[in-house]
Amino acid sequence: AVLVKESTEVLGLDDFDEQAFLDQVEKIVVPEYHVMVFCMKNGQKLIRHWVSTAKKDCWTDEYKDRQRAWMKNYMANGKGTRFSAFTTRVRCALCGSSFRRCKTKHDRPVYWRCSKGGKCESVSIREDELKRVVAEAMGLETFDEDRFREKVESIEAGKPNCLTVHFKSGRTEEISYTPTPSKRRPKARRKESREKWQRQ
Repeated sequence: AVLVKESTEVLGLDDFDEQAFLDQVEKIVVPEYHVMVFCMKNGQKLIRHWVSTAKKDCWTDEYKDRQRAWMKNYMANGKGTRFSAFTTRVRCALCGSSFRRCKTKHDRPVYWRCSKGGKCESVSIREDELKRVVAEAMGLETFDEDRFREKVESIEAGKPNCLTVHFKSGRTEEISYTPTPSKRRPKARRKESREKWQRQ
């Protein structure tokens, strides 16, 4: 309720308008308790100080569901850099959970993995491969984020070498792909190299 109220006042509206919010707000930063910084797409930064007067009994299941739905839509359709175009759209074909973006150290490839982690037997997929396969399903030479948001409803991932793309038009495209070979050496070879180095 606080987020919607503050967003409505920042936009100068009588009632909250989701499209106006997506068009004008780049991101929201909360640097400290009771402070919100609205970073607008025109470069402005608007600081809002708020005090919650909400009561616990107002936080109903219905209200929670509405807030979750709104946040999911914001993450999927927002144009800011905080969320990827794939956020909330990639689902596990084995367990139905969302895939999450996982960064690695030392500029290694970014992967998308099932949020269940080791509890699910699904396979992960590199982000560059995900973009390449989706572009192929859309009939494009390279991945286009705006067209992806416009055309694609969801993606099923997690099966070996296979993605299923569900379009908003109702069309479904199943694409097989060959994973990029990992440049990392197997653990056995790394262990052998360490032992050899230690003997020198």
